[in-house]
Amino acid sequence: MAAWYDGQPLLALTGYRSADEVEAVFASSLVDVAYAVGRVDDGVLVAADDALWPVDAADYEWLCSVIREALANYGITGAELSLVPGAGRAP
Repeated sequence: MAAWYDGQPLLALTGYRSADEVEAVFASSLVDVAYAVGRVDDGVLVAADDALWPVDAADYEWLCSVIREALANYGITGAELSLVPGAGRAP
């Protein structure tokens, strides 16, 4: 069965203290525009909550800023977000 985020651009979130802490922020709905959808070796995978979004670089930058701000409010700073090559379409 396909995951709801299949075909969407995914972001890799790296540079944090603990994947568990990052996932807890997403799980408690402190980030209301994206979800943590998995883990990779050195990061947490993040997908926007709308399958049709982000559509351009401005949307992507806004999404990243909202995620960074929510994490910072929870005390998680220094996190980096980057597009996962080959995951969905590029904004």
